[in-house]
Amino acid sequence: MNSYYRNAKKSQVTAVNLTLSRLFGIFVAIYFEKSKLMKKLLLTLLFVAGFFGLKAQLISTTGDTSFANGSSADFEIVAHANVRNTAASTATFRWVRVTNSLSANWKMAVCDVVTCYSDITDSAEFSLNPNETGNIDAHFYPNNNNGGGTTRVRIFEIGNPANQLVLTFLGSTLANSTADLKKPEFKLYPIPANDILFLKATKNMASGKVEIYNVIGKKIQEMNFNTTTQPLEIPVQMLPKGNYILRVISGRQVVSKSFVKQ
Repeated sequence: MNSYYRNAKKSQVTAVNLTLSRLFGIFVAIYFEKSKLMKKLLLTLLFVAGFFGLKAQLISTTGDTSFANGSSADFEIVAHANVRNTAASTATFRWVRVTNSLSANWKMAVCDVVTCYSDITDSAEFSLNPNETGNIDAHFYPNNNNGGGTTRVRIFEIGNPANQLVLTFLGSTLANSTADLKKPEFKLYPIPANDILFLKATKNMASGKVEIYNVIGKKIQEMNFNTTTQPLEIPVQMLPKGNYILRVISGRQVVSKSFVKQ
């Protein structure tokens, strides 16, 4: 009889231990499952935060091309542009004068939110607070000489060079009438482009020339065009992926727009 009770008690203990083991196993499984869910949730939150962080960038509020006209007797001819930091934190940027094509005896200097620099300064840094807008201006000095100048300035975030843009500044004393000041207007599509980039004229487009520059100001492609109602097809399939500047020269006017090659 005692042996019977001993065996029965042993069986009960074994059953209890087995039940506890199963409960422990279930608890562990739930714990790790919750851990995986928490990990997935954390990764999702980090991804979303990173995604919206990438959306914040430096933008131009005045377009990518600024034009100014004046007289050769003017002390300076100023083309104005503004840029905005759309990020949620203060960022430091550097501007670099990548091209500076000027008529004989002309000079050009850059002014930013910090100060105006000499004509021999090609680069400087400045900071913008969240959603703050600052000026980037090109001051052309004709020194009593008719002519013009084209300057391209690349602006990028320190530590995040992918956050960048390129501005083109044009100064001239050669406009003879209001009509000469009318810039050609056109649309570029699709953006980003794969094989063909289409240019459709919308206003003030005569025959002229199209040039494509990379972000450091090097011309890598050129083609002529005539006035047409059909969109101009620009082959870009041979271009490496990245950001480019398309420059349209029509009559005395020059207009630049940026595009992305995918």
